[in-house]
Amino acid sequence: MKISKFTFAILAYNQANIIGETLESIKYQIEKYGDNRIFKIIVTDDFSKDNTLLTVRKWIEKNGGLFKEVKILTNQSNMGTVYNYNRIMENIDEESFKVIAGDDLIGPNNIFEVVENNTMTVDTYPFIRLEDGKITYRKDYLYDYYYKYKFYSPSKNLAWMKDGDFIHTPSTFYSKKLYSLSVAKKFNEKFFLFEDDPTFYSFFNYSPEVKVKFNEKPLILYRYTTASTSTVPNDRFLIDWKKLQEQYIKDTKGIRKIFYKLRVKTDFSKKININKVYTKGKKVYRMLVISVFFRDEFRKFFKEYESNVKEFEKFYGLIYDNNRNFLEE
Repeated sequence: MKISKFTFAILAYNQANIIGETLESIKYQIEKYGDNRIFKIIVTDDFSKDNTLLTVRKWIEKNGGLFKEVKILTNQSNMGTVYNYNRIMENIDEESFKVIAGDDLIGPNNIFEVVENNTMTVDTYPFIRLEDGKITYRKDYLYDYYYKYKFYSPSKNLAWMKDGDFIHTPSTFYSKKLYSLSVAKKFNEKFFLFEDDPTFYSFFNYSPEVKVKFNEKPLILYRYTTASTSTVPNDRFLIDWKKLQEQYIKDTKGIRKIFYKLRVKTDFSKKININKVYTKGKKVYRMLVISVFFRDEFRKFFKEYESNVKEFEKFYGLIYDNNRNFLEE
């Protein structure tokens, strides 16, 4: 299905030196694949303390002709990811869009060609990592992703959601209509940083007909840093995480309810972390299943993925240079 209108939206905060890479990756998509399409861009700046806002305005001044409409939304204080995400969603009119963090990039593959415009479908894709300026990946992640690709069914939505590591948000697409019908804002606005899992949880609670489609082609270059809140949880992260777990506990019965209670009691701040042990064991099990029963299929998937990694390396070299030249202007 051809997409005639598409909105790009960026969540920006203290990313002056790298948000140009995000913007340049959007420019790449439009110039290479955007014929006969109308584009809108929305940027929310969450009271950055550096020159992020200045950088965005400078880039828009130079490249604004790519878009029919440009919106730059600012805050007078740091309001958190959830507030800015919902603010973006309020300003999106089209069904097809992509919200991306100001440190991630859209890769070289055509997102307009592969993204479905289906209200009840959440489209997700494997991502490729950008770490310390290098393109990389983890094979254990690919085994885990391929397991979900092979064994997913809509009946697993809520259980897999509660287990964690179900959907990688930066490389996932859904419709504005699903966000509206599920009244996702009503639940996710209870959080400060967690806009993603509460939103997906709202989708799956809204209807058992909502399905996740696991696709094989990577679309997003995800910037991984050891200082991110997901790898080094801060107080805000832990408050949101516990709040979400409490909702899972409330909505669950049986032995899983007991497990979720134990998970909260041995959270990220404790030496014994049941969740970490469970997640590691789950990944080992999934890797064994794929290695034994789907070895040849996985090899084909992995070979294609590695081919994409090489293309992403070339692509990032181009984007990096473009951003560096832009910053030096």
